[in-house]
Parts: sequence; structure tokens; C-alpha cells
Amino acid sequence: MKNLLILTFVVSGLFVASSVAEAGQSDESPKAKADKKEDSTVKKEAGADPEMAARATATLKSAREKLIDHKSVRAQIVETLTIDNRRFRATGNYLQGTDLRLRLDYKIKVGSTEGSLLQVCDGEILWTRQKVGKLSAVSRRNVREILNAAASSENIPHNLLVAELGLGGLPALLASLERTMDFDTQKSETIDGNKFTVIEGKWKEKFAQHWARGNEDQSGQIPPFVPDRVRIFLDNENLFPHRILYLKQPPSKKIFRPMVVLDLTKVVLNGPINANDFSYVAEPGVQERDITQFYLRQLTASKTPSKTGPEATSQKSEGKQSNPKKSPKADN
Repeated sequence: MKNLLILTFVVSGLFVASSVAEAGQSDESPKAKADKKEDSTVKKEAGADPEMAARATATLKSAREKLIDHKSVRAQIVETLTIDNRRFRATGNYLQGTDLRLRLDYKIKVGSTEGSLLQVCDGEILWTRQKVGKLSAVSRRNVREILNAAASSENIPHNLLVAELGLGGLPALLASLERTMDFDTQKSETIDGNKFTVIEGKWKEKFAQHWARGNEDQSGQIPPFVPDRVRIFLDNENLFPHRILYLKQPPSKKIFRPMVVLDLTKVVLNGPINANDFSYVAEPGVQERDITQFYLRQLTASKTPSKTGPEATSQKSEGKQSNPKKSPKADN
């Protein structure tokens, strides 16, 4: 059970600036219909069209940049994880402010074991607290110091680095996907009267090979706990990512089924926020681990920073409301 919690955090780590390459439904959704269709989602992988791939990549970049421009983003999160015909559901809240401020609170229960993930950034320090059962781990990183070091390096794609190492949250998630996946499909869809731009991609070759080398059965295939593709449903008006769908291709099948569904609902853009929401109070007796130097070393060692983050390593070893769109159903 704890392994499933850790896997959930690895996937959720995308959401808090850890790439999955190294690492439910909303109240408005027609839940019953979506739940039935999620298990039978079918999509055949088509050959890459260079023009479409360029368009999809540009759309993803634009969506990430728009997220950073908002004065605030508030949303509820529902993550549905399907493994071996078992389904688990995690819920939480997401709050993003200006100047790197962020708060993500996430909870999941697998059997009798509970887990939670909290990430808070006040604009200077980014704290991450992970709990699995009675075990708790807290890390901190000085994001200003990291970003200042990045700004002085001419070898590193600064925009992606800012998103992945500094901002966290949704911009980090999209930046990680942009860096580790080749997006080859873009289309328009209307779902329950709401219009979405849908982009889809697969692992870049070097990341696919990385996963294949680490597969315990030595089959040369991506392991069963790692998704093969990702599909993102973006609001046509503001490119907000209402749903991120991770897909897995079953053995000997030509279909892709949902493995992880991340829904963002009750979205409020540019609304009022409370500065106290970005304050972190340490728990008594829990030691904080400063991981700033890890990221500074990555900046020195590589043109493209490694995303085998210390949290992932630790896991293995240890004001206006936007149009109330329904989360798109995973039936395409």
C-alpha cells in the first residue's frame, strides 16, 4: 500500500516541480459517465506531423507563460490513479500568487494508510512536506538563490529552469512536460458545450530509453507504472489546463487507457488571496533538509538541469471566476 502512495507522489511530483521522467472528477463533471468511459479510452498513435508537432509545442509553451502572468490562480484538485484495475483518488487545493508564491495541499488514502503532500513558497523559500503513514519528511530550498544562479548561466534555458526549479506548481508541471516529451498532436474538442484545445505527446527518445533501461523485467519496454503518453485539455479562451491525462498502452494492445487523471476544477483566476496562505509553520520535532545546494550543483554540472530531484531520491530511500467549465471527460 505504501508503494502505491509513493507512486502517487512521484506522479504528483510533476505538479510540484519534479519531472515524472525522473521521478476524479469535479463537482461539475458528469461523474458516472466519465468513470465508465475512462477505462475504455481508445486512441491509436499516429505518425508525427512536423507542422502539428510545432503547433502543439508552441501551444504548450504559451499555456505555461499565461499561467505565470496571472496575479493569482485558485483551484481544487482531484487526481484519480488506476493501477492493476484498482482506482485511488486524491484531493487537494492549489493556490498560486505572484513573485513565486505557491501553496499546494494534497491528500490520499490507500487502504488504511494515509498520505499527504504540502508545498508552500513565500517567494524566497520553498518548503515541501511529505507524509506516508506516520513518516514525515520536510525539505526546503532557497528559490531566489537558485534563480539568481540560473540567471548568471548562459548555458541553461532560463524560462524552463525558472518554471521547473523556482515556480513550482502548474508552471513547473507544464515546463517538465515541455522538456521531457515530444508533443505531436493538437486538435479542438467541444465537451458539454465547452471548447478545449487538446494537445498530446509521448516521451522524448532519451527519456523513453531511460525508463526502459530501468525496467525490472529487462523487456526493453517502459515499466507498467510509468505512463506512455500525456494528453492536456486547455481552455480555448485562456489556455488554462483543466485536465491532464496520463495514458498507458496495455501489453499487446493498440489502445491507450487512462492511468492518471488530474482534474482542476472551480478555477478562479486573478481573484483576491491572503498573504498568510503562503506562510509555512514547521512541525515540532521534524527536521528540515536544505536541498538548495543540490540544485546549485545541477546548474554547474549540466546545461539541462537533472530532474532526479532530492525529494524523489529520498522517497526511494525513505478577482474573477473563470467560466465554470466542466472537466473534460476522458473519452477521446
